[in-house]
Amino acid sequence: MKKAIAALLSMFVGIFGYAIVDETIEARVSNLEAAVSSQQEEIESLHHIGKYTPSSIGPTTGYTGPTSQTAVSPETIPDFPVSGMCGDYIKWELTADGKLTISGKGDYYSESPEYLKYRKYITSAVIENGITQIGDSAFYVCTGLTSVTIGNSVTSIGHAAFEACTGLTSITIPDSVTSIGGYAFWSCTGLTSITIPDSVTSIIYGAFCGCAGLTSITIPNSITIIGDKAFSGCDGLTSVTIGNSVTRIGNNAFEYCTGLTSVTIPDSVTSLAGSAFYNCTSLETVKLGKNLNSIGQQAFCNCSELKTVYVGDKITYIDREAFAKCGKLTDVYYAGTEEQWKAINIGESNARLTNAKIHYKSSF
Repeated sequence: MKKAIAALLSMFVGIFGYAIVDETIEARVSNLEAAVSSQQEEIESLHHIGKYTPSSIGPTTGYTGPTSQTAVSPETIPDFPVSGMCGDYIKWELTADGKLTISGKGDYYSESPEYLKYRKYITSAVIENGITQIGDSAFYVCTGLTSVTIGNSVTSIGHAAFEACTGLTSITIPDSVTSIGGYAFWSCTGLTSITIPDSVTSIIYGAFCGCAGLTSITIPNSITIIGDKAFSGCDGLTSVTIGNSVTRIGNNAFEYCTGLTSVTIPDSVTSLAGSAFYNCTSLETVKLGKNLNSIGQQAFCNCSELKTVYVGDKITYIDREAFAKCGKLTDVYYAGTEEQWKAINIGESNARLTNAKIHYKSSF
């Protein structure tokens, strides 16, 4: 299986021509195998996530995924209820009906909790008031988990906290939460709706990557940064509303969101990073914010249905291949003059953009 995964990763290097492949992906798949070796069918269903990783995921502050659960002893038939500690003052208890209750005060331990060895029995979780942090990998690959209640004392959701919880269909994050960790809901393929509260200020790398069941998302005005790969591979998304406080959209943030047909970037955004909307093959119309000054490499590459782009007059730099393989692009509505357009530094392989009809002094 390891060889098959390596071959899959190599295939994507060949297809997309990227020199760098996210090294964490193979490590994460290995961790998935170790964590749920008794659930091979579910593991196989997770291997499709490779298609969402044609390029590097960006900085991860040293986090490479959960490791400590690989040392947990093999599962035995539990004598319910089972319980233990997952923090200095935090207790967990799992009952025969599949309900996991986390109670007490403070933060989780940093390592993965012991109850994960009973993950196949967990169907619901209640995180009671008093808990301030949901720890890293807290519900890692709990594929049977369908319901989560989060107390309003929780302020942060850790890295990979709900990674690959494929049975989750919805979750409400309370207003107390200010931080959502990387990969927090990575590959939660059953998730169809999620509410991000106004208290959250950034969505960091891979937080909702591979959540293919999401159909719409509203990014609140409190968010200032949409991180790398934040919604990569959410191919069920048909609607995205971006709050007017966002200043940067990260690398590959919405790549492979093949259900999107139109996108409006608010005027607050000044930087659109590389491959931000790479391979959004249903995208037909893009309205770029009036204060956007740069568009990254391959930002809209392979948006094969893209026909119309609206561009503000603050733009100074469009990187190479930003609009490559946009074979149907015919009209660009530009807020500035012809002289201003000619002054823009436009990188190579953007012929579809430069050959389109430019409508100068357009208002939008």
